Amino acid sequence: MIGGWCPPGRICESGTIPPEFELEETPRERSSEALEIPRSLRTEWNVRDSEATLILQPRDYEDLGTTWAIRCANTYGRPFFECDPGDQDAASKIREWLRGLDVRILHVGGPSEGNVSGIGALASRVLLEVFTAPR
Repeated sequence: MIGGWCPPGRICESGTIPPEFELEETPRERSSEALEIPRSLRTEWNVRDSEATLILQPRDYEDLGTTWAIRCANTYGRPFFECDPGDQDAASKIREWLRGLDVRILHVGGPSEGNVSGIGALASRVLLEVFTAPR
């Protein structure tokens, strides 16, 4: 199941988030703690309402939104794991991290396709491998 929070109006970089994604709208776009970061309230609440955060981003890449997600994970005492989805062993590393946790709700974040071309396809491939592999 996919769920969580999205900005008011279901606005995203590519337009509007389709209704088949069962997301709740936040009352405003930005957290009062991160006014300089677009969609920061959505990120904060998704981290808050999950039991762990997986960040999929290229090695040595950093952006404000992803840094904010890590800060939120620390604030809310949630475990997080950063992984490069282009790493050949990404799926096994993620499965190993998840094995040590009791996670029913996982927040997945990282840079957008607008910032890192091809990240969506890489992230999808890794997540499918993580969650469809025999246990």
